[in-house]
Amino acid sequence: MGNSMTTERYIAIDNVCAWPNLTQMPDGTIIATIFNQPCHGQWEGDVECWASEGGGRFWHLRGTPAPHEPGTNRMNVAAGLAANGDLVVLASGWSDVRR
Repeated sequence: MGNSMTTERYIAIDNVCAWPNLTQMPDGTIIATIFNQPCHGQWEGDVECWASEGGGRFWHLRGTPAPHEPGTNRMNVAAGLAANGDLVVLASGWSDVRR
């Protein structure tokens, strides 16, 4: 007797260190708020929001709520919904700039 179950594999967002913060929007869209570089904060990068309207199978870039400045990164995120349904993203990171 064979197993009729199949496994589907998807690469949601290629070449990033996702550690996603997932938020489901009121319309059912899933937003993944991620660090957009393939390392865990070792160099400069931004926080990006990616969206899936298909239950997580396919994703597209929705925006960059926390772009970095030269010599910095934005990688630590908290995200959620405001009372009115808007997405709120808080981001921090580090600076390599000597002041």
